[in-house]
Amino acid sequence: MRICILSDTHGELDNVKTLIEKLKSVNPDIIIHLGDDSPDAEPLKELNKPLYVVPGVFEEIYKKPETERRKIIEISGLKIMLSHTDTKHQNDPPDEKDPQELINKGEIDILLHGHTHIPKIELKGRKLIINPGHLKKQDKKGFPPTYAIMEINDNIYIKIIELFTDRIITEFKVDKKFLKP
Repeated sequence: MRICILSDTHGELDNVKTLIEKLKSVNPDIIIHLGDDSPDAEPLKELNKPLYVVPGVFEEIYKKPETERRKIIEISGLKIMLSHTDTKHQNDPPDEKDPQELINKGEIDILLHGHTHIPKIELKGRKLIINPGHLKKQDKKGFPPTYAIMEINDNIYIKIIELFTDRIITEFKVDKKFLKP
């Protein structure tokens, strides 16, 4: 199972189109957009792959009570949370799921989030936390546009890739059983 993860496109549809061209050869099974701005995921539909989208915390839709701000999906026996933030946010309603609480309770195996624009893969206990970075042309934090590819089989292999150079910024591999002892 190959999954493309992207976040924080912020209206940079030229970069989304660049990613679409790259994904034609990568051929992911699933695509995940983690918000800011979730409507930017629309062009990804041309790839005819399952597409999961959550809104960013500053999008108008995030404030609507009926909006699903965080999703938990199951892929290859792993519970994966999709969230724009890695913690509760001031724009969350009081009853919103707290990603850190779910990690600490062992209710999810992997947390995928954006928001910080900082590409990162980390292990918290036996749980994976992945931020694919952003797809903006310029970012004040100094990181280039990046996205992540996660492959799940007996192992979980994640790489965060620079959009324009295809350089791997960081990568991580772990036995799937490590997350599910």
